[in-house]
Amino acid sequence: MIMSMLKQLKKKLRRKVKWISLGISALLVIPVLLYWSGSDKSQSVFEPVASDEPLSWEVSNQAVLGNLTKLKQSKEVVIQKTFVCGEELQRIGTRTPGEIAKLVKEHPAWRLSIQGEDQVYLTEHIQDLSASCKEAAYFGVDESGVLSLFDGIPMQNKVIQSFFQLNIPYLKSALPPETVAQLFAGIRVTDIDEYNSVLSTFADYARAGADQLAGSSKAEGQ
Repeated sequence: MIMSMLKQLKKKLRRKVKWISLGISALLVIPVLLYWSGSDKSQSVFEPVASDEPLSWEVSNQAVLGNLTKLKQSKEVVIQKTFVCGEELQRIGTRTPGEIAKLVKEHPAWRLSIQGEDQVYLTEHIQDLSASCKEAAYFGVDESGVLSLFDGIPMQNKVIQSFFQLNIPYLKSALPPETVAQLFAGIRVTDIDEYNSVLSTFADYARAGADQLAGSSKAEGQ
């Protein structure tokens, strides 16, 4: 029921945003055309931009493997699955540098890192909710008015992630009372689509100029 209401709200907001965007686009295009008409046509508008992106995981993995090979030491291997919400760890035992290299070759998207003296982690990033989050994740509002994801209902105050400060007066005036009540009681999410739907819907009610927490994690019980 609540997901259906959120979808209807998003459709209404999209229609408003579409007309606003068209007006802004027109205002932006006119000055650009005027500038282009008087500028030097021989100069390319599309100048190459230097990239400051970090080394690819493949290059990083090869560097770590090189260090392991030099050390000639076996390490305990831990498979770390990092989800949008939650993580899972699986210890698969001790492996030689050659066996670790084989695992990396079989899973090129996984990131290899050394953890302490005895362990290496192979980390896989998954765009989904972990099994534990699917069982107990709720969106709600914390005591400071921040949209947050909770382990269990918001009343238990077990914050998993915090996102952004909500404009509570605006939210209460713009949304149906039952939707507001459901948000404060807790909106259950069971998959990544519901997670993204709730997050994108309430992003329209973020307080302007507030410090955005952008999904920062908090310890449970804070």
